[in-house]
Amino acid sequence: SYAMTGWRIGYLCAPQEIINNALKQSQHTITNVAEFTQRAALVALTDAAVQTQVAQMVEAYARRREQVLAIYDAFGETPIEIIEPQGAFYFFLDARKLGLSSNEMAERILNEKQVCLVPGSAYGSAGEGFLRMTTAAADEEIAEGFQRTLQWAANGG
Repeated sequence: SYAMTGWRIGYLCAPQEIINNALKQSQHTITNVAEFTQRAALVALTDAAVQTQVAQMVEAYARRREQVLAIYDAFGETPIEIIEPQGAFYFFLDARKLGLSSNEMAERILNEKQVCLVPGSAYGSAGEGFLRMTTAAADEEIAEGFQRTLQWAANGG
């Protein structure tokens, strides 16, 4: 929500037992969070102007999510099944019906349709046959890229 992807900072609000277990885990995987990152996170959480920007970003991501779903619903027959995001700005596209590897699909879509998607296999073997698509781009680019992807798949990949 705060456009701080990769900053590796967060907080946890949970029952004490969960917090205790999370602390045990984090003690062995995280050494510390840099001071400048902590200061930036504090501003992100307390500055009213940042909160306004966050609200605008949340609205934009919701609008883009609905845009992608509308394009998918209007497209018609396609071997791609869409998995709706549950909080992130990524869609996972189930393209297993095409019978190609995630890497091959991502490479071919890039070369043939000029659309960059991430192979699902980048997230482990369970992601094979899937593609990840972001909605962190301009509305027009998302719509065009998704339509090109659906057309590519509808033509048999």
